[in-house]
Amino acid sequence: MPVAAAMDTALYGKWYVRADEVKPPVDVQAPAPLDPAQVAALENQLEENLYQDGPYAPAAAETLLAMARLQVAVGNYAGAIGAYQRALHLQRVNEGLDSPAQVPTVRAMLDTYWQAGELEALDDSYGYFFRLFGGGQPPFTDLKLTAALEYLQWQRQAYILSVGNSGNRRLVDLYLLNRDILDDLVLAEVAPQWQLEFLLSQAANTYLIHQAIEAPDPLLGQPGDRREVIMRTQSPLNIDPDLERLLRLRQSSGVRLRVDLEEASERFASEPLLQARVLLAQGDWMLWNGRSTRADGHYQQIFDSLAPRLPEEWLQATFDEARELPAGVALWSPRQSDGEVVQLRASFEVDARGRVRRVRARASDDQSGPAARLRRLLGDTVFRPRYVNGEAVASVVTGRKYLLRD
Repeated sequence: MPVAAAMDTALYGKWYVRADEVKPPVDVQAPAPLDPAQVAALENQLEENLYQDGPYAPAAAETLLAMARLQVAVGNYAGAIGAYQRALHLQRVNEGLDSPAQVPTVRAMLDTYWQAGELEALDDSYGYFFRLFGGGQPPFTDLKLTAALEYLQWQRQAYILSVGNSGNRRLVDLYLLNRDILDDLVLAEVAPQWQLEFLLSQAANTYLIHQAIEAPDPLLGQPGDRREVIMRTQSPLNIDPDLERLLRLRQSSGVRLRVDLEEASERFASEPLLQARVLLAQGDWMLWNGRSTRADGHYQQIFDSLAPRLPEEWLQATFDEARELPAGVALWSPRQSDGEVVQLRASFEVDARGRVRRVRARASDDQSGPAARLRRLLGDTVFRPRYVNGEAVASVVTGRKYLLRD
């Protein structure tokens, strides 16, 4: 199918997300708020730690972490980040540069940058986080692979939020990095579960590449425009090299994804759930590109060959309702402080081929502009239809909550 066909399809998770699927880039459990009266006690405790055990007292790190959590609770993000940085330094001195003990501290610091809206600093810190835990290089451990997946997830969000204005270069580098890690995982015969997670991460990257190109040239459109970009619209002497690399990836990445998914399906033949997730990804990619018959064939393989060996809860979560594509890939996560995010409710019908009809949307304060925009996005979105007894059926969705970037 020509690339242009995918350009007419909205990419779920870029401009709007379901309210129940929002997930921040940093997975940190929120600490219990501390009583502000404890500030003096913590400062005294820190002085005592340093007096008893010197400037690198291990116990001082825990005190600093408590101080950081207190600052977060009262909204003093700058103070919290300073305390986290001091605690991280002590952990590195006392436990080593690659100590797993740093992981909660680094994640908490990343989360604080996110809450504070310091996206440039967050971007820099994610680079440190990624390098600290292996940089995606073998030998692989669960810790290194978890860090790499989080870094790739952040890179997608940073691209969508235009952090650092790196645009096309960031997306190209993201794709190539994910591909290198995935190739190394397969070569090293790392556990199939990890191979699948990085393959699905690469699928998310491929959706992005096929749907959007940032092009500042007026002839090519503004960032976020969903239109076909043809290289001959620019002189070979003037074309942006990052744009050229991205265009070349758009010519090859879809084929590469299909090959990777086919090979993974063979490798995971003895793992029913992993194989089912690969078949699901194959079906979703076909459906998003307008090939509903081929998509249904992949979904049917799940029901015909694997269903008895799959958890019932997975089948229900996957097929009991119509799902926006790409499903389960929240490419963008709004922050609570984002004033431009609008919450809306929408009702619509999805036919057995995943096409949307009769869309109705409304905002809580009757904002007609965002509601109209959500209606357009939903109308351009491809849905995986609901399946009943292994058959695709039409369904009605009512009152589904969405968050929209205004």
